[in-house]
Amino acid sequence: MEIEYKRELTKSYMCVKTDQDFLPFEKEILTRSSILGIVPVNTIFADAATVCWYDITGMQAFDHALEMEMMDSQMLTQFLVAYVERLNG
Repeated sequence: MEIEYKRELTKSYMCVKTDQDFLPFEKEILTRSSILGIVPVNTIFADAATVCWYDITGMQAFDHALEMEMMDSQMLTQFLVAYVERLNG
């Protein structure tokens, strides 16, 4: 698996490339599924490889955010509530 970051004029992407062979139903899930609250992804299948383009515009990695600000109980609560809401759909 290769991870590469790309920047366009107004967008930033994390591109994840893999040589993993997906079954037809897995490809369908990767191309059609969208989960509210999860980073949007566009999946491309070409040349025996799969590349997932994640739109990370305006986002920062969780560990980098914690380098700038210590997590307190309120931040942890907000994170866990948002996480559980995504799980429950």
